[in-house]
Amino acid sequence: ESTDEGQTWTETLVNPTAAETVWLQEPALLDLGMDRMVLQIRTADEASPSSPGKLLQSISVDGGETWTNWESFSFVGHAPDLLQLENGVLVSAFREINDEFTMEWVSFMHSVTDSATWSPVQRIEYCGAAECGYPSLVELPGDKLFIAYYTAGGATIDAVIYDFTVGYAN
Repeated sequence: ESTDEGQTWTETLVNPTAAETVWLQEPALLDLGMDRMVLQIRTADEASPSSPGKLLQSISVDGGETWTNWESFSFVGHAPDLLQLENGVLVSAFREINDEFTMEWVSFMHSVTDSATWSPVQRIEYCGAAECGYPSLVELPGDKLFIAYYTAGGATIDAVIYDFTVGYAN
C-alpha cells in the first residue's frame, strides 16, 4: 500500500486465509467502484510454484480493507486479466490448463453479477501441451471485445475480436 502516490510502499497481506502450502502468483485486481473490488490469482499447490493449482478469487466490499475467503474455480488458470465493460459486464481471460498439465487453452468467462457468479469457460485457442496465454483485454468501440495473447510456445502474438450485445432473456 502507498499513501504518498507510490513514493514509498508498505507490504500488506490482501487475504491471509490461503494455506501456507499454496503459492499465490500473477494477481489481477479490478476496482468495480462503490468500494467493491475483485481479485483473481494463479495458485500452485505443494512445494513448487510450477505445480498445478486452481484459479482463486476474493472480493472486497470496503475498498480493499478486508477480503472474503478465497473461492476456488474448478480449473487451473494462470495470468488472469480482468476488465469491466462499459455495460457493466465483467470479463476474465486466462491461460487454462488441464489438471495433468498436458493441454492448454487461451480462455475467458464473463459475469453479469459483479463477480458473484461466472459463465462457463469459453475457449479461444487450443495450444496442446505448449505454453500459451497471458491474455490482455480491451473494449473497443461498437460493442467489441479485443483479446490479445501469445500462441503455442510463444511463437507469435494473436488476437480475437468478439462482437457482443447486451440483452435480457424472458
